[in-house]
Amino acid sequence: QTKIRNGRIYIRNWDIWDNWMEWREVYAEKISTITYEDSRTSLYLSGKCEHRLGEISSLILSLPRSIDERYESYFTFISGEIPTSLTYSATPIRWSGDDVDYDGVFIPEANKIYEVAVKYLGDDGEGNPIISARVGVV
Repeated sequence: QTKIRNGRIYIRNWDIWDNWMEWREVYAEKISTITYEDSRTSLYLSGKCEHRLGEISSLILSLPRSIDERYESYFTFISGEIPTSLTYSATPIRWSGDDVDYDGVFIPEANKIYEVAVKYLGDDGEGNPIISARVGVV
């Protein structure tokens, strides 16, 4: 159950084992939206931002050097008659969802609109960030 009080969002936590309940504040940070009018070929996925692109033939994605635990970014684009060619930075991205192949590689197809959610999931055993990208076709 959720409630909003004075512009703040709260959720109810219930512990069935110890039979107690509490309201805990949820920090919902505002996501900025940027709409690009140009047909850019590179995109810096800044945190807490939704990037709206038009039809693009190629796209190079880059991530911030430092990623905190609340990192999330979103982008949408149109893959036209010629499928969009996608490249991304050295930081590995774990892709899942529509048009992601068996090896976990996102390969955009022609004539589709894509919506991608990118999030930080934690660090691996060597301290490297684990980045997840979920792909949906609109």
